[in-house]
Order: sequence, then structure tokens, then C-alpha cells
Amino acid sequence: MNVWHRAVLATGISATLAVSGTSMAADQEVNIADLPPAVKATLDQNANGATIGEIELEEQSGQKVYTVELHQNGKEREIMIAPDGKFLGEEAEEKDNDDDGDDDEKETPVEMAKLPEPVRSRILEISKGATIKELKSEGNGPTMVYEAEYDVNGQEQSVKLAGDGSVIEIEKHIAVDALPTTISQVIKQKYPTGTIKEAEHVEEHYISVEVVDGDKEHELKMSPSGAILESETE
Repeated sequence: MNVWHRAVLATGISATLAVSGTSMAADQEVNIADLPPAVKATLDQNANGATIGEIELEEQSGQKVYTVELHQNGKEREIMIAPDGKFLGEEAEEKDNDDDGDDDEKETPVEMAKLPEPVRSRILEISKGATIKELKSEGNGPTMVYEAEYDVNGQEQSVKLAGDGSVIEIEKHIAVDALPTTISQVIKQKYPTGTIKEAEHVEEHYISVEVVDGDKEHELKMSPSGAILESETE
């Protein structure tokens, strides 16, 4: 019998708020000539010669976002820009016959040069010169999460960050023989015939907020700087 052990340290804060009901405006098509100068400048920096398609002003997780379709070499991608010109990320559009309605949860490989500057700087700071093995993104717009995987002293590590560079989660693999004695003893007592297969030290940093809006309840998982990472409505 194999036993997988995962130690989790969470820095979650819970709060309950009551707000009046509000309605979300529909997505608005925007002409390129009507874009705010800061948004237009960011678009020009990231278009890389692509043909600009549809531009929309959307509301995602309570935040306004400009989404821009870009077409190049038979491929389509979409970039997301905040009203102040901040680059929020991009998604590559791929044909997928498996219509499971869960596109936002798919992980997409991303290049270091395409990362928002706060994310790129934080990854380089945390990895401390280690070779980055894999970079990927998940989510959409303000809920975009970036993950980097790298090795430190032969041990796998990874970090997840919000688009503003704030850390959501850090995982560090731990050699089984390096586990604290107290943990090893508890596992042995609980599973006397088991074998520890893998161990990780996990740190999570987020704020959990419950919002009552009329007859609905919303649960938000947010970065300390205010980026909405996940939302669920009951």
C-alpha cells in the first residue's frame, strides 16, 4: 500500500460581506481608434505584426478588460489588457472537438518574454537563477494564473502567481528521508504497512471572501493585492 503525503501551509483570511445586487453590462465592441492611449500602446507592443481582429470591452470577475483577437500565420490568439494599459496575458485559440465547457481551466504553455513584467520578475527572483523547465498559464483575464517549474539542488519546485506578480502557491518537493521525524512517525503510526511515495512542502497565499448578493452567495479566492483568482456562485 503506497501513501502520498502532502503538507500544506495556508495563509487564508476569511471575510463575509453584504452588498446590494448589481447587474453586469454586456460585452461592448470597441473600435481601435477609440481605445485609450495606454491600451493602444500595450496592444502595439504585443501585436508583433499580427492582424487585429475583434476588440471588446468585457467585465470579468468584476473588472473591466479589453480583449483583442490577433490573427497571424493562420493562427489566432487573444490578448487581454486592463483599462490602464496593463498587460494581463494571452491565450492561443485552438480547435478542440471535446466541448466540455471547461476551456478556462486548460493550461497553456507560455514564453518567458510573453509574461507580464511583474510575473517575469517575480519568477526570476524566486527561482534564483535556476533553469526554468516549464512555464504555463491557466484561466482568463484577471483570473489568469501563471506557473513556473524549476529544479533547485536536484529537487523539483514550482510557483504559481497572479498577473500582478503576487505569489499564490509555492511547492517544494521533499526527499522522503528528509521529512521531519515527527511527520514520519505519525505516518508510520497511521499507516504501519504503508510506504511514503512522495512529499511536498506547499505554501498557499490567498484571501477567501464570501459575498452575499441578494439571494446569491459568491465565494472569491483573491491574491493579497486584490486580483480575483477563482470565483464560485451558489
